[in-house]
Amino acid sequence: MFALIGNIIKYSAIVLGVLVGSHIIQIRGVSISQHVENTMDWVGGGFQKDVTRVSQQFSSSVSTAFRDRNQVERAPDADISPSDRKEINRLILRTQKK
Repeated sequence: MFALIGNIIKYSAIVLGVLVGSHIIQIRGVSISQHVENTMDWVGGGFQKDVTRVSQQFSSSVSTAFRDRNQVERAPDADISPSDRKEINRLILRTQKK
């Protein structure tokens, strides 16, 4: 009887740990639980809504990565012209506002 209760508590702690970990751990700026939710919505047929959400998440992760990279390097990229950089920044800001 005590072994059964011990096993229930042990497995409940493991499940709780996995759930908390999936909300904390992020891949490219999106939590694992959000990736799972997006996949389940996509499989369930909510394709258009998911395309919009994935696009927004992608643009926010690109923006975050771009900002982080610029903070680390502090040097402009030689292969991107200033006009292209302005266009990219304008596109990122526009998608973040949506």
